[in-house]
Amino acid sequence: MNKINFKLNFLPKNANIHCNVKIGNFSKNFSNHRSASLYLIDELLNLNPKNITIPTFTYSFVKSKKFSLDSQSETGRFSEEIRKNLSLKNRSVDPMFSIVSVLKKFEKTAYIESSFDERSVYKNFDIEDAIIINFDLNHFVSDTFHYFEKLSNVAYRKTIALKGKILLDNDEKNIIYKFFCRRNINLDWNRKKIVLDLINHDLLNYNYIDNYPIIWFEYIKVKKFILEKIKYNHEYLLQ
Repeated sequence: MNKINFKLNFLPKNANIHCNVKIGNFSKNFSNHRSASLYLIDELLNLNPKNITIPTFTYSFVKSKKFSLDSQSETGRFSEEIRKNLSLKNRSVDPMFSIVSVLKKFEKTAYIESSFDERSVYKNFDIEDAIIINFDLNHFVSDTFHYFEKLSNVAYRKTIALKGKILLDNDEKNIIYKFFCRRNINLDWNRKKIVLDLINHDLLNYNYIDNYPIIWFEYIKVKKFILEKIKYNHEYLLQ
């Protein structure tokens, strides 16, 4: 039985919600990780969202060259618990950067051919906006920033072609996936600077519930800010 009861009523209602979650500490209030993960989803559903989306990335495709909608998520226990709780149709067919969609299903034939392309969920955020959430993470995370990097065609990333296979309905399909990757594997964002800049421009919100930090922002506002920064300094996110 859970030992916690909290509400997320500080978050906007009727919005698209996209979240990165560390469920380990939170799950100590529950019998298992699955119960904790579903509790958090239920609280988000109380906000009457347009949709809830969660990254279920599979970086191992670079080496394995294989992907199916049953492939384990490599973006944390929460994403894996939610993936297992949903239909296969709730996961996008992207061999590296798939997303699970809690309230909407994807066309299984709609194979996404390149990282963060026009058919990704981020393109929909460009139109409808979204609330991007970090829940109890050790540092600031947002896969949406990779989309911003691609829109800006930053010089420290490049696109490489990966040959592989996608398994759908017991049928293997040979693919060539265009992976938008770092030129130097050791490159990383200056997360502290990014967070401070966003705070100073009133673009990042902090809330705490029982010592669990929840960081969130409005997608379109932050997209505009970051694209402007990169326009004048292509390495803004790094420096």
